[in-house]
Amino acid sequence: MHVQSMWIDRWISNVDTGKRIDQPSWYHIESHLMKLDGNIHTMITLDGNNDSQMLIGAEKTVNIS
Repeated sequence: MHVQSMWIDRWISNVDTGKRIDQPSWYHIESHLMKLDGNIHTMITLDGNNDSQMLIGAEKTVNIS
């Protein structure tokens, strides 16, 4: 899949201050995938050619001991 753009979210006080990156490298994609924490960074959308998309999401986890 050729990625034409990538949308990343960044939540600060219930406001999405994310951004769009055009023609991201695989390095950019991987680095933003590693930032997914389910709190500030909750999802990434990859837009490909021919109207194809991939959405990757994360949720906040709670560890109970």
